[in-house]
Amino acid sequence: MKRAMGTGNIEKIRQKLSVEMDKEKRRLEQILDVSLNKFQKEVTDAINKKTQQCIEKYKKISTYFSYPIEKLELKKSINGRLRRENIHVIADLLERTEDGLSQIKGIGKGALYQIKKALNKYGLNLRDY
Repeated sequence: MKRAMGTGNIEKIRQKLSVEMDKEKRRLEQILDVSLNKFQKEVTDAINKKTQQCIEKYKKISTYFSYPIEKLELKKSINGRLRRENIHVIADLLERTEDGLSQIKGIGKGALYQIKKALNKYGLNLRDY
């Protein structure tokens, strides 16, 4: 014959389960906190590294801005046409778009190709818009 459990025993089991569930909840919260902190640190480190790389690249590229356009080693005729449009340094050229440059008399597809190729040697491009 089975013995019926008393209400006191059931209450003790409920309390014990409740305590164990609370312990497990705290353990899982700690694991989650550790994982989240680790992930946050990894993301922060990756962002900082990428930011530093961008800063270094900008520093390197920005030194080219003050170079005269002759540094691009374009044909003299192209340099002359650019100078007549007040394009004297690379920064002046970078302010222009391909469409804008193509409006300059004597700057055709071939000249545009040469300009873009020369800028690309320095890791630079004309404006998109």
